[in-house]
Amino acid sequence: MTRLLDDCELNWQNELVLIVIAMITMRILTICNSTREDHVATLTLKCRTTGEKWIQLISESMKTIDSSAFDEMAKLRQKTVIIGTACLLTFSAPADRLRRLLSSNGHVISLLKASTIVHDNSVLNKNRSSLSTFMQNILRMKERILVMVQPTLTEFLERTSYESLNEFSAIYWTVIRSHGRMHGNWRKQKNDPHDGWYDGQYESRHLSIDFVQGAFLVDDATIGFLPANITTNPLFIRVFGSHVFEVQAAELPHTYISKYLYHGASRALYEFHLDEDTKRLTIKERHVTTNDIYQLIPHDCFKSELADTFVSDHSHWWHEKKKIVEFRPVKFQNSKFLDNKPYVLELDKGFILTTDKTNQQVLINRSSSFFRILFNEYFNRLDNHSFVYMMRESDSQSNIVVHIHLSRLGIAFQYNNTTDRITSREYSDMCIAKDQWFGTLTGLTSGLLLSPLSDNNHCMANYPYRKLIVPFGEVCSSITSPNEHQTVIISPTSTSGAFSRDYFVFILNDRLKVLQSTDSPTGWLYLALLHATTSHPLPDQYTGMTGMERAFQLLKSAGCSSDQPFDELSLKILVQIASITPKVEYYPKNFQSMEIIHWSQNGPPYSMQHFGYYFLAKEIYAASQQFNFMYSSSSEAQLTKIFDEEQYNEQLLKKLYWNYRDSYNPMVRLPQEMEFLTPSMSPHSSAIEQCSHVANCCPADLVRDLYNSGSVELVDQVIQNWLPLSRWLTEGRNLRNIWIGLLGLADRLKAQAAGANTDDIQRFEYILDFLHYISKKCNINPYYLQLLKTQLKAWNITLQSVIFPLFTTYKNIEDISVNVKYLSFLDSYKNKDKQIVISEVQAYFSGSGNFYSTHSIVTSTEMNNIHQLIMSWRNNAKLRSFLEILRNLFCPVRIEFFDTKVTYVPQQFACESFADHYQIRLKRSNKAMDANLLSQADAKFHQTYQGHFTKTAQSSRSIIRQQGPFPEEIFSSVSQKDNPLTEIGDFFKKQLSESWNKFLADKPAQYKDPLTEELIELLRSFNEESLESWKLLEESLTNSNEQFFQSGLTLRITPTALIPLLQQITTMVTLSTEQRTLFGGILVNWTLQQQIERALHFAYLNKLDEFKKEVANTPHSNWKPSDYIPWLILELEMNITIRETQIDVARHMMQINSGTNNSLSKSIVMQLNMGEGKTSVILPMLALRLSEPNATLTRIVVLKSLFPTNYQSLRYKLGGLLNRRVLAFACRRDMNFTNDQINRISRRFQQALNNCDVILTSPEDILSFDLLTLDKSRREEFDVSRSMLTMQRWLKRYTRDVLDESDEILHVKYQLIYTVGTQQQVDAGAERWTTIQSILQLVKMHAEQISMDFQEDVCYKPAERKSAFPQFRLQSHKPFSTLCKKIADDWLSTRPHRQKQRDDISELVLNPDLCIDEYVDEYSPLDIQLFLVVRGLLSSEVLLVALKKRYRVNYGINPNPAFKRLLAVPYRAKDVAADRTEFGHPDVALVLTHLTYYYSGLSDSQLTQCFDRLNDHENDPASIYDQWLLYENATDIPTSI
Repeated sequence: MTRLLDDCELNWQNELVLIVIAMITMRILTICNSTREDHVATLTLKCRTTGEKWIQLISESMKTIDSSAFDEMAKLRQKTVIIGTACLLTFSAPADRLRRLLSSNGHVISLLKASTIVHDNSVLNKNRSSLSTFMQNILRMKERILVMVQPTLTEFLERTSYESLNEFSAIYWTVIRSHGRMHGNWRKQKNDPHDGWYDGQYESRHLSIDFVQGAFLVDDATIGFLPANITTNPLFIRVFGSHVFEVQAAELPHTYISKYLYHGASRALYEFHLDEDTKRLTIKERHVTTNDIYQLIPHDCFKSELADTFVSDHSHWWHEKKKIVEFRPVKFQNSKFLDNKPYVLELDKGFILTTDKTNQQVLINRSSSFFRILFNEYFNRLDNHSFVYMMRESDSQSNIVVHIHLSRLGIAFQYNNTTDRITSREYSDMCIAKDQWFGTLTGLTSGLLLSPLSDNNHCMANYPYRKLIVPFGEVCSSITSPNEHQTVIISPTSTSGAFSRDYFVFILNDRLKVLQSTDSPTGWLYLALLHATTSHPLPDQYTGMTGMERAFQLLKSAGCSSDQPFDELSLKILVQIASITPKVEYYPKNFQSMEIIHWSQNGPPYSMQHFGYYFLAKEIYAASQQFNFMYSSSSEAQLTKIFDEEQYNEQLLKKLYWNYRDSYNPMVRLPQEMEFLTPSMSPHSSAIEQCSHVANCCPADLVRDLYNSGSVELVDQVIQNWLPLSRWLTEGRNLRNIWIGLLGLADRLKAQAAGANTDDIQRFEYILDFLHYISKKCNINPYYLQLLKTQLKAWNITLQSVIFPLFTTYKNIEDISVNVKYLSFLDSYKNKDKQIVISEVQAYFSGSGNFYSTHSIVTSTEMNNIHQLIMSWRNNAKLRSFLEILRNLFCPVRIEFFDTKVTYVPQQFACESFADHYQIRLKRSNKAMDANLLSQADAKFHQTYQGHFTKTAQSSRSIIRQQGPFPEEIFSSVSQKDNPLTEIGDFFKKQLSESWNKFLADKPAQYKDPLTEELIELLRSFNEESLESWKLLEESLTNSNEQFFQSGLTLRITPTALIPLLQQITTMVTLSTEQRTLFGGILVNWTLQQQIERALHFAYLNKLDEFKKEVANTPHSNWKPSDYIPWLILELEMNITIRETQIDVARHMMQINSGTNNSLSKSIVMQLNMGEGKTSVILPMLALRLSEPNATLTRIVVLKSLFPTNYQSLRYKLGGLLNRRVLAFACRRDMNFTNDQINRISRRFQQALNNCDVILTSPEDILSFDLLTLDKSRREEFDVSRSMLTMQRWLKRYTRDVLDESDEILHVKYQLIYTVGTQQQVDAGAERWTTIQSILQLVKMHAEQISMDFQEDVCYKPAERKSAFPQFRLQSHKPFSTLCKKIADDWLSTRPHRQKQRDDISELVLNPDLCIDEYVDEYSPLDIQLFLVVRGLLSSEVLLVALKKRYRVNYGINPNPAFKRLLAVPYRAKDVAADRTEFGHPDVALVLTHLTYYYSGLSDSQLTQCFDRLNDHENDPASIYDQWLLYENATDIPTSI
C-alpha cells in the first residue's frame, strides 16, 4: 500500500485511488494487532498528507483556469470534494486508536481543512448531480465519521484551550491571515458530546465552526461568490472581466475579501465593498508581504486630463500612504499584473514618470505652452490631442529631449532643443519639415511632411525623398468661402476599430513630380482619393496637373487594380471614391424629360465631381471579384451596396459623362474599353410614318364590333384624373373598358357647361385628341372616338333619361339569355330532374330576385352557382339593351371628325462611333531643336554609357595571387567508374576548371574613388542639362498649340504623362523621333543624377562600403536604354541602377536556342549570390522583357512561403509608371471549379497576354490545377475537364516560366504524390507498424558496430539511456548493404521457419530482382505481406532514404494546431515544417514517424492519452506498464514512476 501511495503521490487525476487506499488502510487499522498499529497509523497519516497535497495542487490549477470554463471548474471542485472526503476517512478509526490520529493541533487543523474543503466546494459547485451512488454513500459515511469523532475532539479541544481553532481561523479566514494570529475565546454551543458547533469572537465579529458540516461562518455568512451588483459593475468588469472570486466576509460590513491569494507567489488579496446608498464600488488590493493597500480608481477620472493611452490601456491603483497612482495592465489575468507598471503618478509633485530608471521620462502637461505649440503646429495634422502625449527625458536640463507619441497611429517622434529638429522614430533619417506646404493636395489639413536630415555640406536638400504621413479615415471637404479653396478633413476611425493604427506613407518624387505610395493597391487608392477630394480646376503647382487628373491617372493604373478580393480597408476607400460622383435621377422619375444632379456637399467643387469616378471604382471592384471563388472573401456586403444600380442611375450617369466628356482634359476620361461600353445615346431610327389625309373612318357597330363578345370591366371616368396622359396607355385602360365611362363623362360635362366651352370640356377634348393620336399604335378604331366627340358637340343628343349599365365586370357579354351549357353540373341528374331545374332557371331569369329551387333538387352550392349565372345573364342583357339604344340615338346624327393628320419624317438618331469622334489634332512644330542638347540626349539614350568620370588607377601595391594547379581532389568521390553521377561530375569539373584558369589570368587593379566635390560638380552639370532639355521638350510640344495646353484640353506636359508616350501605350499625343530622343535622354540623365545622389548620401553618412559599390557601378555600360525602355523606367521609378551583372543574367535568361526543336532548350538556369538582386531587380526585368503582346505571357513561379512578399514587390515595381498588372493565380485541391469559372480564368489570361501582364503563382498551385483536371475527368465532369485541359494547352503554348529560387522549386520534395480516388487500407495493417518497429530495434542493436566499421559514412551518437534510440544517420550508401544483411539475419531468427526457408526468404528480401510469385504457394498471405514490407525497407532502400534524413531538418512533426495528423512530415528548414505536405510513400512516412517519436518522446497530452487508454481499454494494465519499465535499467527509473 505504501508503494502504491508513493506511485500516485503527485498524480491527483485519479482521486478514487486515494479513496480506496484510505478505506483499505482504515480497515487494516481496525483489525490489526498492536504490533502493526504504528506502521498502519503512519500509512494513514501519509494518506491524509497526500490528500492535502492534492487539494493544494488543484487549488493552484483552479486559479489559472478561465472562469468561463464552467465545466472544467466543476470537475475540479468535484475532485476536491472526493479528495477531501478521502482525508476525512482517515479519522474513521475506533475510539481507542483514534487518539493516535487525532492527538495534536495539526491533526485537528487537518480535520477542519478537509471538512471545510468538502463543504465549500459543494456549495460553490453548480453541478452537484453528477456524483455516483458510490460517492453519495461515501459522503453520508463522512458525516457519520465526523459525528463519531466529536467526543474525542471535544476532549482534546478543552484540554488545549481551543488553540487549534484559533490557528485554523488564522489559516482559513483571510482577514485574520493578513493580521497574523488570533487569540479568540471559544466555547461549545451545546453540551451534546456529538454536536460539532463551536462559537468564537474576533473583535466585533462573531465566528462559528461546524465540524460535522464543515461550515465556517462569519456573522452567520459562509464562503460564496461576489453578488451580482458587484460583478456587473463597470469598474469590476473592466479589470476583472468574468473572473469568479471565492470570497468571505471581511472586517467591515457589506465587504467581501477573496479567499485565495493571487499573482505569483500568492502576493495579493482583493477586497470589495459596494455602498448601498451611492452605489459606489470600492476595490482594494492588499499585499500580504508588504502590507501595502492599493485602491482601484475608475479610469474616467483621467479622461479629461491624460492622453487616451494612459486612460484606456491601463488600470489605475492608488496608494494612499505613498501618495502615488500606479498605471498597470487593464486585465487582471495578465501574468505581470502587479509588476508591469510602466508609469507612476506622484501626487505630491503632480508628475507622471516612467518606472524605467535607466531612462526616466516625465509626461508633459497637455495644457502647457510647449505641448500646445508643437501640437497645433504639427501633430494635429495626424490625430487629435487625446491620442498624442509627450515625454521629456529627465536626465539633463540643458539638452532637452522630448519623445512625442501618437498612440492611435503607433508612431513616435523625438524633439531635441539643441538641433531644434523633430526626428521620426520610424524613419531615422527624416525630420518634420518646417514648411508643410509641398504644392499639391491643397486644402488637406491632415498629413505630416517629413524632410531628410540635411547636413551643412549637403547639397541635396530633398534626398532621400521627402515623405508624407497621412492617417486613414473618412475624407470630407467643405468650402467656407466661394473665393477660397476647399478644406479637406480626415476623420480618423475610432480607437476600437480595425483601422485605428492605419496610416499611409507617400514618397514625394521630385523628378517625376508626383506622390508615390509604397503600399499597393490600398495606398494607391487612398492617394487617388486624396487627390480627388483636394482637386481644383487649376493645376497643382507640384504635379502640374489637377487633382482630378492625377486621381484618374492613378485609378487607371495597374497599381490600383487587383485580381484578388480587396480587404475591408481598401473597400472603404473604394466606396469613398465612388461617392464623389454625384447621384443623378430623372424628374419626374417616370419620365426622361428633366434631370436632377445631387451634388455632394462633402466633396470637392461641383466641377470636380466627375461622373467617371463611380464607373472606375465599380470596374476596379468588379475586377477584384472575378476570381473570388479562389479566395475566402471577407468583403463586407454592406460596403459594396453602392455599386448596385439601385443607388446610382448608371444609364443617366453614362449620358451625363458623354455630355461633359470633351470639356475635360483627356487624362480624366475613362479607358477606351470602358468608353465603348458607355455610349452617349442608344442607336435609334424610325421609318417614315405614312398617315391618312382623311380624318373620317368607316362606321362600326358597337354591338357587333366593340362589345361583340368576351369579358369587359366597365370603369367610370372623371375629368380630374386625366393627367398624366401616359395613364391612358396602361393595359387596364383599353377602349372596351373605358368607352362607356367616357360617354357618360361627355354627357355630364355637356350638361354642366350649358353651351359654354369650359376647361373641363377642353380637357376632355385633349384626351380624345391624345387617344386619336395613339389610335394606330394601340389598335383603337377612331370611329368610337368620333362618337364620343359627337356626344360632346351634338346638343340634340342627351342621355339623361338613359340608364347606364353597372360599372362592374361582365363575363361573356354575348350571353344575354339562359345558356344551358354553363349548367354542366346537371349532367349527373336524371333527365326529368334536369328539365325541372332548367325550367326553374328560365323562369327566374325572366323575373327578378334570387334563384330558389322549389323541388329541392340542387344543392346549396349549385344553387349559388345558378344564381351567379342568372345575375351575369341579366347584366349582359341590360348592357346589350343600352348599346342598342345608343346605336339608335347616333344613327341619324352627323358624326364629328378629328383634325387631319399629315405625313412627317421623324428625326433619326445614331450612335457616333469612337473612331469618328472628334479628336484634337496638335500641330507639328517646325522649329529646329538645339543640336547640342539633342546630340547629348542621343548619346545617352541610343548608345551605351561610358561612365560619369575617368577611373584612374591607384598607385598602391598590386594584389599578388598565388599560382597553383586546379585542386582536382575535390572531385575524387565522383571519379569512380561505378558511380552514376560521374558524367555530371565531369561537367561541373570542367566548368570549375575553366573558371579557375580565368581567375588566375585576371589582373586585378584598384581604382581611385572620386572625390565628393567631383560628384557635386557632376550632379550640378547633369541637373542643368536636364532642365535645359526639359524646357526644350516643353517648347517643342507647346509651340503652335499654346492655347490647347493652357486651357487643359490636351495632355499635360508632365513626366508621368509623357512616359506612356515613350512606351507607346497611349495615342492621345505622338512624339516625333527627335522628341523621343530628347525625352529619353532626360530620363537617362535623371537616373544618373539619382545614382550620384545615392553615392553622396552614402559619403555623408560615412558608409564607405556602400559608397564604393555605388561609384563602381557604371550605368548602361552594356545596354542601350532606347532598346530597353521599360528597364530605364524601372530604374527611374525605383531609384536604382541596374548593374552590369544583372543585365548579363537577364539577357542570358532571355536567350532561346533556336537551333533545335527540343522544348528543353528554352530552359536556362543561373545562380547568383545572395543580395545580387535576383528577386528585386532581375525578376521584374525579365517580366518586362519576356512579355510580348499576343505572343508570350510571363509566368513567375515562386515558393509558397515567399508568395506574399514577391506579390507585393512585383505590384510595387510594375504597377506604377510601367502599368503592368500582376495576376496572382491560386489553386487548391479542395476547389470545385465550374465551367464558368474556368472560362473566366481563360479570358483573364487572354487579357493578360494582350496587355503584357504577369502571372504569379507557386508550384503547389500549378500541380493542384493539373491534378484537379485529372480529378474532373475521373468524376466524368467532362465539360469542366475539357475547359481545364484547353487552358493547360493554351498556357503551355503562350507562357514563359521564370522560376525564382529554382533549386528549391525543382527539388524532389516539391514533386509530391497526391492522392486520387477513394481511401484504402495499407497492406498488412497493424503488422506493418510492428514490423517497422522490430526492424528499427535491430537498427538500434547494430548501429554502434556499423558506426565503428564505417566511421566516415555514419553519424552516430549513443543514447544516454537504455530505452532511448541513438542518433544514427547514414551519410552514404556504403554501410547500408552490411546493415541490411545483419537486420535480415536477426529478423529471420525470430520467425518460425526452417533454415532452408530462411535462406530463401533472406535472398528474397535482399535481392530486388527476384519475383515474389515463386513464394506465394509456399507461404500464407500474411507472411507474403510481411516479406514485402521488409523487402521494401531493405532491398528497395526505403530504410536507407529514412536513415539519410536529419531529424528536425528534413522531417519531424508539424506543430501547427490546425494540422490534425500525428505523422512525420517534410521540413523545409530547421524546425520549419512544409505547409500542407506529407511523405507520399507510406513506409517512408511510418519509419520517419517512429524515428521522430524515438528522438522527441511523447508530449504531456499524448502521454496522458496513453495512460487513459492503458486504464480504460486494457485488461491487464499493470503487466503492460511493467513491460514498459523493462526497456530501461532499474537504476535509471525514477522512483515516482
